[in-house]
Amino acid sequence: LSCTFGTAAGCAAGCNAMLMCNQTVTLIRLEYDEKQDTERYACTVLDGVSWYGTMRITKDANGRKAANEYRVRIPAATADNAGVTPKRGDSLVLGAVASVSRMEDISAYAGFVVQTVSDNRRGRFQHWAVSGE
Repeated sequence: LSCTFGTAAGCAAGCNAMLMCNQTVTLIRLEYDEKQDTERYACTVLDGVSWYGTMRITKDANGRKAANEYRVRIPAATADNAGVTPKRGDSLVLGAVASVSRMEDISAYAGFVVQTVSDNRRGRFQHWAVSGE
């Protein structure tokens, strides 16, 4: 695929895609089932997202502390096709997870609880930006 960015012809050729969206993640959400009066974990696999993780050092009254920090960008079309909107309190893990019966089940995966969600569904590269530790 050959195209020129910033031109109408370039966008028509398919250049309107976010770079580095080559990861698969699973969004895990605790849901309440009214019919059965129970809670369950719903897993939604999302292909074609950007995953970035780093180790961060923070300083507090007790000294220095290391923490993982994650930033994930989910293209709007990917979220729309899956029928989900990320929200605070969801969990995101790297890789495809078919089912979870308890939160301890996801400890084998790199992942985090979503702390912030930014709606960037405007402009050229429409996406949801989520982050957490």
